[in-house]
Amino acid sequence: MRAKRYAWLGGVVVLVLVCVEIVFQPILRSPSTKEINYEFRFDRPFSELAGPKTGATGEKGFEDKAQEYVDKLKLGDFLTSSRESDNVLVLAGDARTSKDAWAKGRSLEKSLAKEWPGTTWDTSKFRTAAKKLGGSPLVSLGPLAIYPMKLHVNYGLDLQGGVHLVLQCRRALFEYATPEPLADTHEARTAVVRKVRDALIRRGLADMEVAAPDDRNNILQVRTQAKTGGEFKRQERLVKETMAAFLPEAKPRKPAFYEFQRDTVDRTIEIVRTRVDKLGVSEPVIQRQGEDRIVVQLAGVYDPKEAIDYIGTTASLEFRKVPERYDPKVDDSGTVEKTYFVDKQGETVDSGAVYDEAELILNGSDLKPTSVVSVDQFQRPTVELEFNPEGKRKFANFTKRNVHKYLGIFLDRECISAPVVNEPITGGKCVISGGFEDAKEAKRLMVLLNAGALPIPIDVVENRTVTATLGADSLQKSLRAGLLGVVLVLLFMMAYYRVPGAVANVALTIYCVLVFAVLALVGATLTLPGIAGFILSVGMAVDANVIIFERLKEEMRTNKTFKSALDAGFSRAWTAILDSQVTTLIAAAVLFIYGTGPIQGFALTLSVGVLVNLFTAITVTRLLMSVVADTSLSRKRFLYLA
Repeated sequence: MRAKRYAWLGGVVVLVLVCVEIVFQPILRSPSTKEINYEFRFDRPFSELAGPKTGATGEKGFEDKAQEYVDKLKLGDFLTSSRESDNVLVLAGDARTSKDAWAKGRSLEKSLAKEWPGTTWDTSKFRTAAKKLGGSPLVSLGPLAIYPMKLHVNYGLDLQGGVHLVLQCRRALFEYATPEPLADTHEARTAVVRKVRDALIRRGLADMEVAAPDDRNNILQVRTQAKTGGEFKRQERLVKETMAAFLPEAKPRKPAFYEFQRDTVDRTIEIVRTRVDKLGVSEPVIQRQGEDRIVVQLAGVYDPKEAIDYIGTTASLEFRKVPERYDPKVDDSGTVEKTYFVDKQGETVDSGAVYDEAELILNGSDLKPTSVVSVDQFQRPTVELEFNPEGKRKFANFTKRNVHKYLGIFLDRECISAPVVNEPITGGKCVISGGFEDAKEAKRLMVLLNAGALPIPIDVVENRTVTATLGADSLQKSLRAGLLGVVLVLLFMMAYYRVPGAVANVALTIYCVLVFAVLALVGATLTLPGIAGFILSVGMAVDANVIIFERLKEEMRTNKTFKSALDAGFSRAWTAILDSQVTTLIAAAVLFIYGTGPIQGFALTLSVGVLVNLFTAITVTRLLMSVVADTSLSRKRFLYLA
C-alpha cells in the first residue's frame, strides 16, 4: 500500500514538473541565429538621399544603391532587402534573441537619423518577428538552455494593449451623392451626418448608421439592417423622404440589399482571418457575436486605421465596360491620381452613375490569388493581376471586341482606373497603376485581392485601442493583486490549520501551476476578468480544503486514529465538495455560453479552476496527508486540533 502511495506521489511530481515546463518554459532549445528585417521610412525618396552620397547613377538598381549606402555608413553586417517604395529602406540582419534584435534596431535608427533627421523606424512588423526570437538564456547547455522563469500564456488586449473592433455585417445601403462637397471640414460633415441621423430616428428608423466617408466628401451613406425585402422598401422610402427634406440637391445612387445566407458570417470570418494573418498578428481573437456581428481583437497592434483598412474593406474588384457617352479623366493634382468621368458636353458625371450603367465584364472571382506589387517605368507602385482560365477567356474576348474602348476598374463601386484598350490582351494578366498614394496602399490592395472579397460589406460599430503602456501597467497590477491574494491565503491556512494548512499550501501551489498549464494548452487568452476568475477559484480551492480539515478535526475528536480519521474525513467531505463545485460549474457554463468577451474569459478561468480543484483537493491533498500519516507528525494531535 505504501509503495503504491509513493508511486502516486512520484507521478504527481512528474506531472508538476511537466506543467512547470509548459507554463514557465525554463528549459528550451538554445537560441539560433535568424534573419530579421528592419524597416525605415524617409521623408524623401531614398534614391535622392542615397544617390548623391554614394555617387550612384540613376541606372543603378535600387538595392545596389542601398547596399552601397549601407556600406558607406558602416552600419554593420546588414543586407538590403526588397523595398516597399522608394522612401522605404528594409535592412536584413541576423539576431539570436529579442533583446539583440531590438538593440541592433535602435543602433540602426540612431545612425540613420543622424545622417538623415527625417528617418523613422517602422516597428509594426518587427515587434512580431522579434517576439518569436525569445529572450536571452541564463545558461546554455549544448542544444538546450535555461531561461528565466516567465509566464507563457496568451494575454488579452487589456493586459498587453492592442485594437478591439466590433464589425457589423451590413444588410442594406442607401447612398447619395451631392454635386459639391457636403462640407469643408470633418466637423462640418459630422454635423450634417448628425442632422440626418436625428431626422431618420424621428421617422422611426432606429437600427441604422449614417456616415460621410472622409475620402469621398460628396457622399452620404445610410446603412441599415433590413432583414426582408419589404423592410428594405420601407426604409428606402423613409430615407428618400428624409434626404429630400434635408439635402434636396443629393442624388440617390442605386440602393443595395445584401442577401444574408446562413453561412454568410462564417465565410466573412474566414476571409477576415486570412487578412489578419497578413498583418503579422500573433494569436488574434476573431469570433462571432450574436447573429450578424464579429469581434476582432488584435493584440500588439496600435494603429486602428491600418487594421480597419485591411479588415473592413469589402475589396469587391470589378472590371466594367465604360459606356461610350462617358470619357474618363485623371486628376493628378494631388498625391494620388483620381479617375473621374465627364459626358460629351464636358460635364462631370458621378462615378456611381457610371458604375450603375457600366456592363460587368469580370470580378474578383475571376482572379488567381497571386497578385503582386511592383513598380512601373515611372517608379510608381502597381498591382499585377493574373486571371484564372475562365477570367483569361472573358478578358481576351472583351479586349478583342473593344479595342480603343475604355475599361473601368472599380473597387467597392469606386473607379480606381479606366485604361483604354489599345490591343487585344490574351495573356491573362493586367496591371493596376497610378491610383496609389504609396506602395503600402498598393500592398494593401494586393493582400485584399489575394484573400478574396467579403461576401457582404461590414461596418465598424466599435473601435477601442489599449496602449502598450496601459496594458503593461494593468498586467503588473493584476498579477501583483493575484499573487498577494494567494500569499495571504497561504499565510492564513498555515497559521490556522498548522500541518494540514501546510499540506493545503503545497496542494494550492500545485493547483495554480496546473490551472495555468491547462490555460496554456487550450490556448486560452488571459484577461483582467480572467484573472478575477482565477482568484475566485483559488478561494474555492481553499474552501474545499477547509471542508476536509474541519471534518478531519471532528473525526479526531471521537478518539479515532489519525489514518481512520483521515479516511472518514475525506469520504464524508466529498459530497459537499462535489455539490459546491458542480453548482459553480453550471453558473460558469451559463456565463460562457451566453456571455461575450470579458465575461467568457471570467467563466473560462473559473471553470478550469473548479475542474482542477476537484483533482487537487481530493487526490493531491489526500495523497500528501497520507504521506504525513506515515511520519511521527501524525501522533502529535495538537497540530491538527486547532
